[in-house]
Amino acid sequence: MKISAKRISKTKKVPDWGPAIIKEVHQQLSNDTTVLKLAKKIVSDWDHKPGFGYQVVKRGGSLTGELIALKEALEVYRDKEIREEDIAEAIVLYNGIRETVDRIWQKSRKGTISLSTKELVASLKGSQVLPPQTGLALLKALMEEEEENGTSPANGIPLMLLGGSFHHISIIDVIEKGGGRVMVDDTLAGLRSFGAPIRHSGDSIRSLAEYYLSKATGPYRLEYEVRRERVMEFAREYALRGCIHVVQKFCDPCLFETPLLVEDLKTEGVPSLVLEIDDTAYSAGQVTTRIEAFLEML
Repeated sequence: MKISAKRISKTKKVPDWGPAIIKEVHQQLSNDTTVLKLAKKIVSDWDHKPGFGYQVVKRGGSLTGELIALKEALEVYRDKEIREEDIAEAIVLYNGIRETVDRIWQKSRKGTISLSTKELVASLKGSQVLPPQTGLALLKALMEEEEENGTSPANGIPLMLLGGSFHHISIIDVIEKGGGRVMVDDTLAGLRSFGAPIRHSGDSIRSLAEYYLSKATGPYRLEYEVRRERVMEFAREYALRGCIHVVQKFCDPCLFETPLLVEDLKTEGVPSLVLEIDDTAYSAGQVTTRIEAFLEML
């Protein structure tokens, strides 16, 4: 089907919230008590639970509009229509990946597959650079093969990895050799990258918008209280005895969040090790020494 470039101009107008926010800030500074009360009421309506972006979707469908514009731009670029059923099929496909990854992690925690955590994480990272159909097929084959191969002992000190992305998965190897067991990999390329399945509401684009704006992500978009509760749930569910925060140098959102999480985990009886690393100048010896010392203390 030939797609006309003129369709781009027909995209629904997306609300611009910037001027509205600035206007309310100015009104907040007003000495007029009537205006001040009104401004406070409007600002209070922007309750960041489960996130301001999600409220925008509920109010005017801002991200929904952006995704519609993206879809139409892609249709022009590729000269091919993207149908509602195409998006729905993609949601089903990626939900299949998410569900398979969750099953693999569950089996790993129970020790019912023979993969080490390092091998598991390496497999999951590799699946993310493959076409989704290929990635899903390989993940399913991996799970079936591992079920046939038997089990690995579910022992070791239960730990959680937190933080952003990191390329050196040898960190996990050091943890396992030191007697640790990674029960949760909540790093940027770990569980957070996959997440729970998308709930399809009948409108595929709106379902995508609501999912990605309410998805549990990192400190750069998710308010701290929601993020904290997610981390505490992991700590309680898997009876964690330690947490290793892997933070890239100069990643300010992670560096702001980490001290807060360290203190909150401490109240749950979970000690932390903070590794501030630089993938461009990785010091394997120093990281190994710190992890080994941390595990010995546990």
